[in-house]
Amino acid sequence: MKSFARKIEPRVAVQEVCTVVAVSGAVIEVASGGGVYEARRAAGCLLVPQIGDEVLVAIAAAGPGPSCWVISVLERDGSTQAVLELDGDVGLRVPRGRLSITAEGLDLVSGTETNLVSAELNVRASQSSVVLEKLAFLGSSLLAEVKAVRVVADALDTAAERLVQRVKRAYRFVAEVDHVRAERIDVAATKELSLRAENAVIMAEELVKVDGAQIHVG
Repeated sequence: MKSFARKIEPRVAVQEVCTVVAVSGAVIEVASGGGVYEARRAAGCLLVPQIGDEVLVAIAAAGPGPSCWVISVLERDGSTQAVLELDGDVGLRVPRGRLSITAEGLDLVSGTETNLVSAELNVRASQSSVVLEKLAFLGSSLLAEVKAVRVVADALDTAAERLVQRVKRAYRFVAEVDHVRAERIDVAATKELSLRAENAVIMAEELVKVDGAQIHVG
């Protein structure tokens, strides 16, 4: 049976240890005892080479595409920042086990959006600061346990089907006007109810009732 397999010519590559002498965009100039080469970073070399790095270079025989690649960074000055760079969309998968990132500091920067999807999210910090222009929260329930809360806002609107507050002491200070509109208002004090004002007006369309063991007017 005649074989239709296309013969592929092998490309042989030799490796050299070089020093990065210049970086211009995607072109990396490396120097060794054999001369100066123009190389490109191999797809598997995640660490971006910088001037002064000692790198491992693969030099391929003639053929299509670039003939010199930086395949690994061997040594560099410890004071130089290490940058990992990938082109295009990147996916990191850990099918079994956990992924842990440990660092002295961590910055997440995105030009468009950042999405977190998880069955459970835990955040722990001794101090936090959140700056947002707009915030939308959608959830079935919210439980917060804090020692102190201070809210400063130009306007605060709350809409709820039911509102229950249980406090030991409550203080309200209204500088100008306090309006209450309700179908029924029930105020009950177990010991004392005190109302003070420069002028007080009580009006009812049908009935006004004052009942007590003693009533003092004037």
